[in-house]
Amino acid sequence: MPSKLKTLNRENILKCFRDGKTYTASEISAMTGISKITTMRAVRFFCEKGVLETRGKAQQTKAGGKYPELFRISVRQSILSIAIWSGVISFTLMDFGGAVIERSEYSNINTLKMTMDEILNFVTEQLALFLAKVCVERKEIYGVFVSTSGIIDYQKKRIIYNAQAPGWGKNVSLLDPIKKLFCDETHFFLDNGGKVIARALLLKPEFRQKRVLLITTSWGISGCFIQNGKILNGKTSLIGEVGHMTIDINDKEQCNCGSYGCLERLVDIRRIRTDLKTRELPPGTKLKEIPLNEINAKMLFDMANQGDTVSRAYVHYLADCFAYAFRNISLVFDPQVVVFVGDYAYAGEYFDQCLRTKLNEFKYYSDEDAFDILYEERSMLEMDYTGAAVAIEDHFFSNPDLYEGE
Repeated sequence: MPSKLKTLNRENILKCFRDGKTYTASEISAMTGISKITTMRAVRFFCEKGVLETRGKAQQTKAGGKYPELFRISVRQSILSIAIWSGVISFTLMDFGGAVIERSEYSNINTLKMTMDEILNFVTEQLALFLAKVCVERKEIYGVFVSTSGIIDYQKKRIIYNAQAPGWGKNVSLLDPIKKLFCDETHFFLDNGGKVIARALLLKPEFRQKRVLLITTSWGISGCFIQNGKILNGKTSLIGEVGHMTIDINDKEQCNCGSYGCLERLVDIRRIRTDLKTRELPPGTKLKEIPLNEINAKMLFDMANQGDTVSRAYVHYLADCFAYAFRNISLVFDPQVVVFVGDYAYAGEYFDQCLRTKLNEFKYYSDEDAFDILYEERSMLEMDYTGAAVAIEDHFFSNPDLYEGE
């Protein structure tokens, strides 16, 4: 067998074991379309390398015959995901199949108002306690993935700038203090949270061959552009920063990015609270019953879906802002699917109706919907640590040494 074909077959066979489950050689052959003989040879090759291991015999089939042997991934090292977001810091330890071993989460932490030194002191202190709790040796962790907000320099593994937290400064390293807690062989990764979450989305086959725009909406507005299963970054990692797309050039509020009229500023719940403070609300609206500083987007969506007229006016406005953003994005990317995660995943029927109505006003779209609009209600943190596991596993399985040899 030509070496390139042998390597490709081995890659496709090993890929089937990434979920950490046990499989027989016949099951892998059926999944890949590779002959049983070639599959068994590859499985034996990986067993000799210590990448796969036998896990006993499967139950006998109705047809009888020998009990087929079961195999699974034998990587004993773990994966650690660290999320440093505006309102939460979390640690998630997983095995190499992505199954959660242990999690710790610290909520109600406003990292946007903390200095970077304060953040790193908290993270390293709590991380040391977490590692002691799970009784894992440093050498047993293959990779550590830090998910945060801001624009990332992938070569230097630094945060170039975070418009939500200008006090963090520029060209900030989150990784250096964290690295001191691990051994030299540990692999480290840093990325924007929206792009980490997108990797979890790509576990669904229906998204891998399409142009997808993922919109994260909880701690600000960010996006991730995906084309044929690949996340797009660009030269300066700016692709996806849709929250800083100018929607209203006449807006008076300056964004921390330096511009005016950014989408992120226009749909900020604090702007709606300010507007509510300056107007007299009509009788009957439920907004009168809620303290101003407690009003959030999900409340507005719920009340709009229940018919509250004031809430509907605000939700209509929010939908229009996103429609203008999607209209502009369509001119340069033309997505087939737009997926909301975070607060807007729970927007409901009225927001969706307003968004589609506004999009249909743009004449260059066909009579059908311009693109599919989906609302992913999974926890953003769950998608984040799942995406971190995918990225670290990608790194492991991309090592050419795994597939070389006789």
